[in-house]
Amino acid sequence: MTNKFRLLVLSLLFAPLISFSEDYVSAHIDACNAGDAKECSKVATMYELALGVKDDMQMAFNFYKKSCDGDIAKDCTHLGDFYLMGAGTDKDPVLAREFYLKGCSLAHAEGCRNSGYMNELGEGGATDLNKALEFFKKALDLDLKDAASDIERVKAKLQN
Repeated sequence: MTNKFRLLVLSLLFAPLISFSEDYVSAHIDACNAGDAKECSKVATMYELALGVKDDMQMAFNFYKKSCDGDIAKDCTHLGDFYLMGAGTDKDPVLAREFYLKGCSLAHAEGCRNSGYMNELGEGGATDLNKALEFFKKALDLDLKDAASDIERVKAKLQN
């Protein structure tokens, strides 16, 4: 179970119990607007999961963009997810690929794995199995054990 999935399950279970004051939310937004990328990440999660605020995927997208601009690796990868699915923004596989690549370049294993998928499947650009293999290897090097099966799959494709 991925950390993102665990967070989602826990937030759904406990969201009715969580109540943030307007001052609490405003303080995080103010810190984000002052340039604190980690605070932008927190606010984005609040909007995405409706934690103390009404769920608003466009607001979540905007705050994830700010946190990615501040080099929060996981949020660059998450922004790639938003572009791939068209959540809070227009669906754009080319931009999804770019943000997965940025997440990977900032050492986020899921960003590397997703970059591998994009190259393997030709989403948002050309199919390139050699690049896909490189990204999956980097994901494994960053301790994402599930990438081992991706490596084997792509190696088999390259042999055919």
